[in-house]
Amino acid sequence: MAERRDMAARHGIEVLDFSSDVAAELQEMTHRGPDSILDAVGMEAHGTAGAKVMQTATGLLPDNVAQKAMETISVDPTWVLHNAISAVRRGGTISLSGVYAGAATLMPLVEMLDKQIQ
Repeated sequence: MAERRDMAARHGIEVLDFSSDVAAELQEMTHRGPDSILDAVGMEAHGTAGAKVMQTATGLLPDNVAQKAMETISVDPTWVLHNAISAVRRGGTISLSGVYAGAATLMPLVEMLDKQIQ
C-alpha cells in the first residue's frame, strides 16, 4: 500500500496514513466530509490465511461482539469501506472499483441511509 500512496502523492493527491483516525482527519480537512470517495479494491479484497481463521472464529460470536472484534483486530477486509461511510459528507458519493469477495460483514445501513450516500 505504501507504494500506491507514494504514487498518488507524486501526482498531487493528498494521502492519509491509515494508522490515524481517517474519518476525523477528512472531517478536519474538508469541514463536512469529502464530496466523494473512491475505494479501489481491485479484483478481490481478501486477507491472509490467518485473517480467514480470525474471521471464522469471530463468526461464532454474537454479531455486536464480532463486529467490534473485527474492527479491533483489523481482519475485516471492508474496513476501508466502513471508514469511507463514516467520512463521506451527507449526500456524498462512494464509488467501489472491485469486489469484496467472500466478505460477510455487517454494513451500517442506517448510517448509509441517514447520510443519503450515493
